[in-house]
Amino acid sequence: MGSVKGGMLGQKAFWSSVVRLCEEAQIPKVSPHELRHTCTEIWIQMGASIEDIRRLLNHKSAETTQRYIHRTDDRLLSLANSIEEPKLLEA
Repeated sequence: MGSVKGGMLGQKAFWSSVVRLCEEAQIPKVSPHELRHTCTEIWIQMGASIEDIRRLLNHKSAETTQRYIHRTDDRLLSLANSIEEPKLLEA
């Protein structure tokens, strides 16, 4: 079992910590899988490439990694706002 000394953290200790931290933060309990997706989104927003994320998640193929990449509404809105409106031709 993991501890301050290091090593693998046991499932019971992990879940106890997750539940306690979520309660303290007054947020719904999250799963490791949700945290993995969240971490991936943060890395993407900070400019990481798919290859960076593939290596971070230890995936063998970029196709697997692609399932973890989600474009948030804020990111899409930001991208849309960065596109200039085409100038209309004046007659």
